[in-house]
Amino acid sequence: FGPAGTQHLAQVVELRKRALDTPVSWDDSRYLTWRYHFGSNTSGRGECWIVLRGEQVVGMTGTENIDLLCEEQATPTLSTMDIAVHPDFEGAGLGAWMAISLARRARCAITIGSNAKSRNMILSLFAPLPGRRSYIHALDFHRFFARRVRPRPLANSLAVVAGAVMNVWRKLLPGAADAAIEIREIRQFDSSIDELFQRSRVRSEVWIRRSAEQLNWRLFGNPRVRYSAWGAYLRGELIGYWATQDLNQHRTRDALGVVDWLVDQQHAGRVFLTLLRYTLQRASAGGADFVCVTAYHRRSEKYLRRCGFFRQRNEFETVALLGSDAPSIERLQRNNAWFIGEIDTDRDGM
Repeated sequence: FGPAGTQHLAQVVELRKRALDTPVSWDDSRYLTWRYHFGSNTSGRGECWIVLRGEQVVGMTGTENIDLLCEEQATPTLSTMDIAVHPDFEGAGLGAWMAISLARRARCAITIGSNAKSRNMILSLFAPLPGRRSYIHALDFHRFFARRVRPRPLANSLAVVAGAVMNVWRKLLPGAADAAIEIREIRQFDSSIDELFQRSRVRSEVWIRRSAEQLNWRLFGNPRVRYSAWGAYLRGELIGYWATQDLNQHRTRDALGVVDWLVDQQHAGRVFLTLLRYTLQRASAGGADFVCVTAYHRRSEKYLRRCGFFRQRNEFETVALLGSDAPSIERLQRNNAWFIGEIDTDRDGM
């Protein structure tokens, strides 16, 4: 068990084709060498760890090097992701063994999200935190009712009525449109996002460190999916940022996903609501049926609920910690105020 090198890349790609639930329709070699080092000092932000049986790759898991920030403490952490086990070894406990092996090497490790195969293993091995929350805001109800109601004319009528009600709700959203705030697309992050991060973070909460370098890599360098970023500016100063995943990638999608945001505490509600209004308008103009957010930040979630976002149950939005630094794990686990964005996962809307 150890970090993969370039000589292992082809086998890792083949393993993922056989083991992943999502069909691999992107250039997986390019994706993997973007995310992981594979022996390079210049690419990736973590390691692809592999289990070799002789010369055969029979298991893999990925890690990203992150910092968990709380108060003035920074805890170096491995964020685990991209687990895959050769079909011949399913049920042998190889996934659990890899997780334990990483935890012995790391001061702290965090796993965000799970699936039907990994959920029970994660919750039994790791120190669990409350799960993340999934929210949805409907924009168009035609496909929703078409799948559930017959005859079709009745479904269409219900869709029109429901859409009209939600449209009125959006017009009455709390906080009037703020003409003083200018929304601009961000195509490259600079030091202004580092400054915004410092003004956005509440020191008593647990946050994953953001930086211009990390966001440029995560949002604009990703070879398998497209993201858009939008800045809110007041008199030329960046006071908020919002990132979304574009529609219709790899498969037919009817949702626009909000994947990250930062909001200057001094202007918190004002900026959040302005960016949220802009996103709903953009999603509607783009033909989305709904906007979805997976959140882990209770202050932001209050605004989502006020603006017509409804909670959906999802048992796989798990968050859990494991590592060799027991005091740090216990301190972080006791804190019930966290901020985790969708970009802190490897899911990319897949």
